[in-house]
Amino acid sequence: MADIEKDDIRVGSLDEIAGSYGRWHHLECWRVPKKVQNGLTNPTDEESSLRDLLLMEEVLLTGLAALDEEDQMTFVRHVINTDHWAGNRKRKAGSASGSKAKSAKVASKAESASKATKGRKRSTANIVPGSYSMPVPGVDGAVDDEKFLSGKTFVMTGVFIEVGGGDDDSVGVENLKSMIESFGGKVTTRFSKKTSFLLAGNNPVAKRFKDARAKSIEIINLVRLNGLLKGQLTFDRLGKLEALDSEEFMGSAYQPATNASVSFGDSKPAAAKTEAKGPAAVKKEAKKASAVNAAEIPPLESDEDAKPAAAASSQALVAHANPSESTSSTAVVPAPGKKSRFQMPRPGQNGAIADVFDGQRFVLTGLFPELGGGGGLNLGKAKMTTLIENFGGRVTSQVSGKTNFVVVGKDPGASKVSKATAKSIPLVDLLALNRVIHGQASLGDIASEPAPRITNFSSGYGGNGLLKNAAEW
Repeated sequence: MADIEKDDIRVGSLDEIAGSYGRWHHLECWRVPKKVQNGLTNPTDEESSLRDLLLMEEVLLTGLAALDEEDQMTFVRHVINTDHWAGNRKRKAGSASGSKAKSAKVASKAESASKATKGRKRSTANIVPGSYSMPVPGVDGAVDDEKFLSGKTFVMTGVFIEVGGGDDDSVGVENLKSMIESFGGKVTTRFSKKTSFLLAGNNPVAKRFKDARAKSIEIINLVRLNGLLKGQLTFDRLGKLEALDSEEFMGSAYQPATNASVSFGDSKPAAAKTEAKGPAAVKKEAKKASAVNAAEIPPLESDEDAKPAAAASSQALVAHANPSESTSSTAVVPAPGKKSRFQMPRPGQNGAIADVFDGQRFVLTGLFPELGGGGGLNLGKAKMTTLIENFGGRVTSQVSGKTNFVVVGKDPGASKVSKATAKSIPLVDLLALNRVIHGQASLGDIASEPAPRITNFSSGYGGNGLLKNAAEW
């Protein structure tokens, strides 16, 4: 295999356990995944495709915004060339009869698919894949109750393009299932006496609506479910809203969910525009400033509402290689993992104070799934390190007398927490740091606040740690 020259664009994948990228390929050898293909609104237009790809930052791609203009366009031209698309292999030259046979086979498949869908309309809704940021209990206004949907059982039909993840007739389904389960709900594939709701997406199966009505099962859309999880709607109020009809979910009539607040009246809520997500910051490795930065893409609603999507089932890194390194630029399509749910602030933008952590030393412990990136015991740590360093702080690996704060994530290490407590070093979390970044609190304020609530400690690598309830510690 030929070596990849410095400053070339390369493609690799993410090792979830190690939290690092590998399996590098030259850009020209990279097959563009279907998830990226589906996110292109007009693959014949370079500028439109660049915008689409930048909107995929922190959803399917990471680091494209850090490339310079020339490398951005090189990447774009590769992506929009259908010869590079996965599942679009060139047909070998052959006889006319072979070509006819293949055409007949394709036609037969299309006819079968047509019969299977029984007249279901193809989606024409202009929805940005992965543009909806799924609620997390207690984060960004979501109800702080992991049992909020306890006793509620859902059946889903249709696709949820705004959620992203999955293929073909299952787009968004697995991610929504995980979201519902994180609030204590249950998702099944069949109706039963325990079914509470039919959650319908774009182009649902009409028979599901008929069966739900026959069994007096309430039909909801993702907009209404989001309203419940964000405290904008109660279960009692939900039952008084106007019933939804299957035609409201077909094609462009479908109302995608957004992260903007929705006012629920007696009739169905007014359609909200699909908001474009401002991508989170990525580590800058470009030789010169990016000509088109994802942060410059105006959201359709407001900057406050724009959050990175947490929906896609895979994420990719695109970054310009540092000339001092032995590796080259990257466009990565990693394996599925935890996705970003937190909007990474940028110094000097939207009220974020530059160098607010100047002179401060931090130690990280635990996982940060709301940031995404990495995997295993490194989940979210690289992005947390980048966040702190972008605002002037320094991250070290061990707790010492020079440590100013220990940042606690999910399932932290008992050893680091013990050392910090013994040395009277403040324990803080991501939300506390975010408040300091935006001038809502000072470092002194968060240092004097109660430590974050810890429910479990990490089991470490290979289960050799102390995994135990914090109450036992």
